[in-house]
Amino acid sequence: QAGPLFDAGLRRLNVSLDTLDETRFRELSRRDGLDLVLNGLEAAKRAGFESIKVNAVAIRGFIEHDAVPLARYCRERGFELRFIEYM
Repeated sequence: QAGPLFDAGLRRLNVSLDTLDETRFRELSRRDGLDLVLNGLEAAKRAGFESIKVNAVAIRGFIEHDAVPLARYCRERGFELRFIEYM
C-alpha cells in the first residue's frame, strides 16, 4: 500500500518492528508476517517516503538479542530506529 499512500500525500511513516527473527516476531505479535513488514518497509523506501521510523519495544530479557541486528538493518537502509520503553 506504500504507493497509494504516498500518492495520497503521506510522506512520513512509523512502523512497529521489534525483531528480525521470525520466531520472536511470531511470539511478540502472535501472528506470522515478518516478511510482510520487511517488504512493506522496502516498498515505502522505493515509493519515496521522506522519513521512515521503526519503533521497537524494549523488553528486558527479550530485545537484547535483537537490538544490534535491528539497528544494523535500519542503518543500512536509512530508517530511523527508536526504542520505546515497555510499559
